[in-house]
Amino acid sequence: MINLLHGNDEFSSNQFLKEIVEQKNISEFDLNVVDTNDLTENKFKENICTISLFGTNRLIIFNYLLSKINSTKEKNWENFIDILLNKPSTNEVIFFEKEEINLKKNYFAKLNDICQITLSNIPSGRGSWDLNRKWIIERQKKYNLNISNEGINKLVELLGSNYRYIDNELQKLSNYNPDGNIVIDDIEIMVSGIKEDSIFELIDSIMVKDNLKASKILDNLIEQGNSFFNIINMIARQFRLILITKDLLKMKIDYSDIKRQIQISSDYAFNKIIAQSKETDEVRLKNSLRLLLDIDVDIKSGYKSEKEYIKKLIFLL
Repeated sequence: MINLLHGNDEFSSNQFLKEIVEQKNISEFDLNVVDTNDLTENKFKENICTISLFGTNRLIIFNYLLSKINSTKEKNWENFIDILLNKPSTNEVIFFEKEEINLKKNYFAKLNDICQITLSNIPSGRGSWDLNRKWIIERQKKYNLNISNEGINKLVELLGSNYRYIDNELQKLSNYNPDGNIVIDDIEIMVSGIKEDSIFELIDSIMVKDNLKASKILDNLIEQGNSFFNIINMIARQFRLILITKDLLKMKIDYSDIKRQIQISSDYAFNKIIAQSKETDEVRLKNSLRLLLDIDVDIKSGYKSEKEYIKKLIFLL
């Protein structure tokens, strides 16, 4: 058996790897995780063809080997497929990659015929919201949770596609409410603070044109697994809340009524919105909202890509 686990959703790939290992009878398998940094084709052959001294089956895991091969000269690994095909039947192999491997490229194409392949990529672009919802709906079963639709939507809004982070929060929610029934109020109490600070800080930095700080916050949000669409939606939502609050303040509306009308339950979040509404220019906010709408249309229509806008976003606003 040969398995290939690849894609940029490293959390899901790790879960698949864990399942494969747990299915094995440890007493019947000799588990080996091979360091591939200095691995050559000859050392690879030695690793893959060696029989266990204890007469047991071997499970051999190669981390990032295909990425390494892809970045070296083909002639250095020209016998790679033949070595795989001639390995002892008692040796099972797992290739683990943290990025998607192009299986149409040269000798990697043959892996399609000899490997059991699992591709796990973080959802992005159109349809990513629904895919993230489906992931949470399925994952909550592990912790015997029953999260309301509004609660699931809130998790997606706050955490995007950061499945490792979402999994940690699901564990916390299961401890917070042992009966498993979770509503949006529970999410706001346990989870909301995670991203609020980053979004408020991002908006503050954008408004004062601190582009360096804003770029760092944006990079952190992306590294946490948030899709570009999710980020611009959060920025747009915050801009809209600030504009609505500015209008209500002009009308001399009481703070408690403003809080109710913009549907913000957190005192911290509400106070930040009040402060930002007093400090930001209305014309600039409206122009920024129009720009975010144009960016959304450009990407969804295929006119421009997310990558083209990611680094420019802060400077455009």
